[in-house]
Amino acid sequence: MTIDLRGVLDPAPTKHIGTSGYIEVALTEMTHEVDVGGHAVHLSIASGNTAMSSTEGGTFVGLITVLATADDDTQIDEVAQAMMTAATRLSDAIRSRQPNVGLVGQPPEFVSFAVRKEGGTWGSYNYWPPTRPWYVNDVLETDYVVSALKDDLGLTDRLLAQAAFWSFHAEGSDPQTAVLLAAIACESHAKSTFHAIFESRNDGLLGDVLFGKIPPSTFSSSDLYHRVAIAIVGHSLKDIEPATYKGLVRLFELRNKVAHTGRLEPGLDAAESLRLAQASVRDAYAAVAWLRAITV
Repeated sequence: MTIDLRGVLDPAPTKHIGTSGYIEVALTEMTHEVDVGGHAVHLSIASGNTAMSSTEGGTFVGLITVLATADDDTQIDEVAQAMMTAATRLSDAIRSRQPNVGLVGQPPEFVSFAVRKEGGTWGSYNYWPPTRPWYVNDVLETDYVVSALKDDLGLTDRLLAQAAFWSFHAEGSDPQTAVLLAAIACESHAKSTFHAIFESRNDGLLGDVLFGKIPPSTFSSSDLYHRVAIAIVGHSLKDIEPATYKGLVRLFELRNKVAHTGRLEPGLDAAESLRLAQASVRDAYAAVAWLRAITV
């Protein structure tokens, strides 16, 4: 027995002046069908505050209604996730041109979710979007929180946390963004750490040493954790944790591919891209932890 699913989502949940999107009225008169993982999802978007809408073909963004069908009870959560993905694509289309509405990649919020068995009536359903378990099990230390309250989070922790969110916890995951953030975190952390060491030693600028010992034409970002680290602190991630270093090299390669092509790897499906990004984020955390441990 098939089951109909209906979700209503808000693409602009933060309600204050300037956060509403503005779209053509024609868009509110259309139903869009997209295929997500083999599931046919139908979407429509309503007009928002019609009293404030223009008479020249524009209207404020209202709620998104998403419809789909599951084959049976066991498929409800899978189809619901497909509906969320489709709604995220629609809200992303709005947010990419009108960033005031919200962050691209952040799923819109469910206002309601209902199911209806064949021949029956609509009834509410508690759908909880799935989460991907994070791999850190450590208890959050009091000292860390106190330090953050005094000095704010550092750039490295902020970037790594965002990378972890987009690869492990966001309902609308974004592997490309996760890889970019993780790579920036690793590179900027190494450079800022080495700059601080040189400033404390009064030995000159980092760049002078880098390019005095390593030819610029052969320098790569991963060298910060190998040849540069040896030159400055006498240790190499490649020598001590070769698996992590290999993952770090891969992270920077993926960063370059995203920068040049917009993709992690050609031919990968969404699940494979996500797993690749998750592995890269783990390696980024491990590389930064290693550098912090030897430069305390």
